[in-house]
This record gives sequence, C-alpha cells and structure tokens, in this order.
Amino acid sequence: MIKNLYSNHLQKSLVSEWGFSPVFEMFYKKMMAMEINEELINSIFSKVSQALKPEELKDENVLFTTIKNELISQIGKIEPIHLSEDKNVIVAFIGPTGVGKTTTIAKLAAKFTLYHEKKVAMITADTFRVGAIEQLKTYGELLEIPVEVIYGNDDIKTALNRVKGYDLVLIDTMGSSPNNKMQIKKVKSLLDAVNPTDIYMVISATTKSRDIGDILNNYKELNFNKLIITKLDETRTYGTIMNAVKMTDSNLSYFTVGQNVPDDIEIASAEKLAGMILGENTYV
Repeated sequence: MIKNLYSNHLQKSLVSEWGFSPVFEMFYKKMMAMEINEELINSIFSKVSQALKPEELKDENVLFTTIKNELISQIGKIEPIHLSEDKNVIVAFIGPTGVGKTTTIAKLAAKFTLYHEKKVAMITADTFRVGAIEQLKTYGELLEIPVEVIYGNDDIKTALNRVKGYDLVLIDTMGSSPNNKMQIKKVKSLLDAVNPTDIYMVISATTKSRDIGDILNNYKELNFNKLIITKLDETRTYGTIMNAVKMTDSNLSYFTVGQNVPDDIEIASAEKLAGMILGENTYV
C-alpha cells in the first residue's frame, strides 16, 4: 500500500513538475505497465520533456516519435555474432535452467551452417540435465556438424583441439538456479579454462521483473558481455529487457520467438523493441 501511495505521489509530482498533458501521462503509464525500472522511466521522460517545446508535449505523434527515439538510444548497439577470417570464434552461453539455451544454440548453429555456409561445431558441458547431451547430438546429426562433450575440465583441451579448424564453436553450459552459487562457480571454472571470444547471457522475456535483477547480479561474476532474449512470443511485457540492458551494460544480440529450428531466431532490433514497449507491434 505504501509503495502504491508513493508511486501515485511521485507521478503527481512529476505531472506538476513537467506539466504532463493527458497524452504525456498516457505514455508514462504505458511504460510503467511494461515494468520498466521507474528510475529509468523518469530519466527517459526528463530528457524527452527537455527536448520538446510545451506545445509538442501535447502532440501524440511527436511524443511517440521522441520517446521511441530515446528508447532506441537507451537500448544502444546491437551486437550479434561476428566471425573472424583468421581464427575461430568461440561463443559460450550461460543462464538459468529453462530459458532455452540448448535450443538457441541449435538455431544459431543451423543459421550459420545452412545460410552462411560456415564450419560450425558445438560443445556441451551440460551433463546434469537429463537428455541435454542427446538433444544437442540430435541437432548435430541433422546438421552434420560435430558435437563434443565436456564431462570435466580435463576434457576441455581435447574438445577444443578437435574443433580447432572451425569458423564458429558454440558452447552449451549447465543451467542452474541463480541462487546456486556452487554451480555458478563450476561454470566460471569452465569459462576460465575455455577463454571464449564472447559470453552470451540467455534470459527469458517471461522472467518476472523482480527476478531479473537477482539473476543478472548472481551471474555477473561470469563476465558476460552480450544478451540473448528468449521466448519473446510468450509475453506482452517487454520492459524487463530494457532493465536487463541498462542493469548489465551489455549489448543485445538475438531474440528468439518460438521453438522452430532454425527459423525462430532473429538479430535483436532496438527499433522493434522500442516499438513493442510503446504498443506499436507485438509478437503475440
């Protein structure tokens, strides 16, 4: 109750301070409904109010365009996988259980194999989840690409040597509860030994807003630098993605929007995400 009263008081004070028009307030409430961090919303609207003239703050089209552009700016640069001509690129994927890491890896492997005609290999260290190895091996057989299994750190060097001549190596790590510190330490030990080119954090768009912070904070010691958002087709609340980007200072890379391999994955788009937050478009 106190939180709601404070939120209402804050909104009223902002209305008073910025001279909210009904249209301005509509966009504010829309972004609140998207569960974007309140401080981030206030920062965005402060910049928008400073950029526009008083009469423009009442124009829905002008406001929409200005807010959307500010959202795009806040989302920042999109960074998908970039291959190198002189060495193989090793990409590791981390994240909680159930977010779709293995399926995402299969989609990327299929994309680069079938559409870009690159030599791709997959390595899995997920020996804990039942069926995880078999799942990745099945995709490997379908794509006719090798799948190596790491049971312990002693297997890492051998596995990497076997895929040395490949353009892209995708590594599936074991998922765990974000509160399982021991499991996260094991993943860190693996990553330190592999020394991947990039580490991609995979999170589900359906994750509750209040849980996103805990997940990202508990995984931060793994030093991930890219974000993949899965299950975007299973929600209509997109503010958690904004929160994740700003919280980690990581770049968005890909969105996944279904289970089909390889089709239901795409390079993330700041413009599309901003549009979804403002209700312009949706995956649902």
